[in-house]
Amino acid sequence: MAEVDFPESDLLIVMGTSLAVQPFASLIDRPPHKCARLLINREVVGERKRGGMSSLLAMLMGGSSRGGFRFSSPGNQRDVKFIGDVEDGVKELVRLLGWEKELEELQAGEIGTL
Repeated sequence: MAEVDFPESDLLIVMGTSLAVQPFASLIDRPPHKCARLLINREVVGERKRGGMSSLLAMLMGGSSRGGFRFSSPGNQRDVKFIGDVEDGVKELVRLLGWEKELEELQAGEIGTL
């Protein structure tokens, strides 16, 4: 599934994770470079480290050769972070997209089925 979905993705949302467990941690590097990546988390994770281990060594240890999020890198146009509770981050994303009404309707429908 990842081989089909990731090349076609426009946005990758990563939330509520330490990105410490493979193979999940390396998935952030699977989408194409045109794909925006959003981290919603209590702390910054998965950020590219400068001066870290070599790409080959990182790959051998189960990591990625591409290096993760590049929040602070000059020229970064794809990686964005919201640091805080996941619920607050999702609410902010919904607000920015103008989807509050749709979310309220979805939540009301879910509560009605409980």
